[in-house]
Amino acid sequence: MDGDTHLLAVIGDHGGTEIVGGVGTAMDPNWDLGKLLRIDLGTGDSEIVSSGLRNPQGFARDAQGTLWESEHGPRGGDELNILVPGANYGWPVVTYGTQYERRDYPGNPVQGWHEGYQKPVHVWVPSIGVSSIVFSDSEEFPLWRGDLLITGLADRILYRARIQDDRVVYVEPIAIGQRIRDMVELSDGTIALLTDDDAHVMFLSRAE
Repeated sequence: MDGDTHLLAVIGDHGGTEIVGGVGTAMDPNWDLGKLLRIDLGTGDSEIVSSGLRNPQGFARDAQGTLWESEHGPRGGDELNILVPGANYGWPVVTYGTQYERRDYPGNPVQGWHEGYQKPVHVWVPSIGVSSIVFSDSEEFPLWRGDLLITGLADRILYRARIQDDRVVYVEPIAIGQRIRDMVELSDGTIALLTDDDAHVMFLSRAE
């Protein structure tokens, strides 16, 4: 929610990668695809807040009100972004990843770089299959308070990222052994993880 009357929603490009007139649907202001939208719940009207997003998976607000988003890149190049009004995150023109059947990304003017657009805060190369993100405020894990928890599909790992001054200081991998699709922090501080393969719910709590 953005106040009491507006909803923030982040939308993927749904495969709209074709570049026409220098932009794809994720950059085209005539499309809602690949955008962060602000929706008026009274009228149903929406406005584009930021653009150039590929495949958003996680969306969270930190204690300072900053909006964070995780998204799948192509092969390599999963991103963690801070979403700010008016910013263009470059998809489908630039990416740190490569095309699936190639060793480069066609159309990127500087291969392996992300020039000319809003840059991600952190990138995973190779991809981890990033999914849900949650800022921890857990009494169950007091050393994690304020940290960003990030779930992975491909490598079956939960990542704990220490965030300071809007940058990732370090990332700790915690092996789970399951593809994690979604995550929520419960009121008692326990972390609930939804597995992708069999839709089981796992509960993560602190050892004695």
